[in-house]
Amino acid sequence: MFKHVWSVAAALVLVASAATGQAIGRDARVSLRVEDRPLSDVVRYLAEQSGANIVVLLDGVEDRVSLELTDVAWRDALEIAAEKAGFVVETRTGGILVLEKPARVTYETQGPTDITRVIDLIAKLGGANIVVAPEVEGMISLRLNNVPWRDALDVAVKTLGYTVVTENRGILRVVDPVTLQAQMVTRSYQLRYLRPKGRFRPNIKSEFVTSLAPVQQQRSADPAAGFTVLQALKKAL
Repeated sequence: MFKHVWSVAAALVLVASAATGQAIGRDARVSLRVEDRPLSDVVRYLAEQSGANIVVLLDGVEDRVSLELTDVAWRDALEIAAEKAGFVVETRTGGILVLEKPARVTYETQGPTDITRVIDLIAKLGGANIVVAPEVEGMISLRLNNVPWRDALDVAVKTLGYTVVTENRGILRVVDPVTLQAQMVTRSYQLRYLRPKGRFRPNIKSEFVTSLAPVQQQRSADPAAGFTVLQALKKAL
């Protein structure tokens, strides 16, 4: 029964969007009016309207949301729905959007505290794997109340000019941006035997040979028009 009602509501929103000329896709705008609905239902609808790949990581009982939105960007609607349910939206590899409910931090330092101790505490509360570079040092004072652990980490390290880097398997590194720049790897590729298409074509007048003039007229006069760096790299690799 509830699923049927939700389907009808979603259809009505879709018809309203089409009637007002709103785009369906990455530029989609949506209108939502839901009351005590599972978060996954709202996410499913937004995924259908935007064409985005969205995953909800649930842990136990699914959270329910109530909200009323009119003509807003689908990504804004996703952020609002996630926030109401206590989730955060993260962009993963390939543009996949992941909704997860992170551990939250409530913490107040007793005066200036070593930044490494603060990072260690946040890592324990968030269940995160964090590696701190030797050059990371300094004192910091903070007071946090019910903040997602990753937000708390980012704010703490940025206060002293450091940054957080995500490595494989979700491991985080706290480093100095200067050191990070020195660790960057530059790769170069040598392109060989790659030539753009010529602008001239033979035009042989003979009863035994078909003229290539029509083909020449169809091609662009600029040889670079059909010769892009992307095509060159594809051939090189």
